[in-house]
Amino acid sequence: MRISLLLVISLLLQTGVSAQTDSVARAEELLDAGDAPKAIVLLDGLLQAAPEDARALLLRSTARFYLGERESGEADLRRALALDPSQRQGWLNLAALELSDANYDVAYENFVQAQKLDPEAVDNHLNLGAALLFAGRLEESSEHFQKHLARPSRSGDDYYLVATNYAMAGYSALAMRHLSQAVQLDEKVRLRARTDSNFARLAETPGYQSLLETDVFVPPPGSLTASHTYSVPYSSDGGRLVGAILNALTELRLPYDRRVEVTPAWTLIWADIRIKAGTDSGTGRGLVFLSAPAASFTPQSWHQREDALFRQIEIELEKNRAPLRRFQ
Repeated sequence: MRISLLLVISLLLQTGVSAQTDSVARAEELLDAGDAPKAIVLLDGLLQAAPEDARALLLRSTARFYLGERESGEADLRRALALDPSQRQGWLNLAALELSDANYDVAYENFVQAQKLDPEAVDNHLNLGAALLFAGRLEESSEHFQKHLARPSRSGDDYYLVATNYAMAGYSALAMRHLSQAVQLDEKVRLRARTDSNFARLAETPGYQSLLETDVFVPPPGSLTASHTYSVPYSSDGGRLVGAILNALTELRLPYDRRVEVTPAWTLIWADIRIKAGTDSGTGRGLVFLSAPAASFTPQSWHQREDALFRQIEIELEKNRAPLRRFQ
């Protein structure tokens, strides 16, 4: 199995590394902004004056990789590490290069070099586990993944990244187990998984479909909650109820995450409160359910928020008796 170089580089590229000169710092800003051509022009000038500037070489190598200039990018990268082997990011990028060429054992050794330079870096065990996994060393790989997930600061994103590695390597059961744990910690990763090609092998399996269609969220004890039913039914194609909710948020000037999650049974919208649209099981009417952490509102402000939102949804439904929005 071959892994996209640009995919791995984008995952490994770290920001915030102190620059040696103002020119290098500016080139790094351009690269972070996605302007690789301008970064290269700046770095070319710098390297003409200082051809052994290892940091500039490392940045130019990354810019060249983004532009698809594999051979010259690799030459810059290896030269940068020869001049200054203390550049941890260089070893990470070289490991990414070897991963993309399916040289998994070599990639592992490069990740080991990166680990030596910063033994406490949070990505060490994830990187080492990934290289071992693709090398076919499942048991050793899983040990590293478990160490990565044993950190007190672990998040849904950590479980998600482990799940993607298992999925790409063809370990569907392990991928599903970790993806399920990721969703338990952060339900927004479920939406991310819907369009992630790394899970292509799982896309048609019942377990994966069930995970995507099931809302496992339960408001913690003490959470603020409220619900209201409407005469219109819920529809997953962006019908009147979902459209009215989005228009109500706009009218009330309440910012919300534009990544709306839509399924046949429910739709989730995240603002400073969680908004779920679905069907009331008893009446078949459209149901809107609101929830928020207990400390996020005073009782009075919560009552004002739910009252204003429910009322505005009703207004929007009256204003628009035809479907408002359609999701693709």
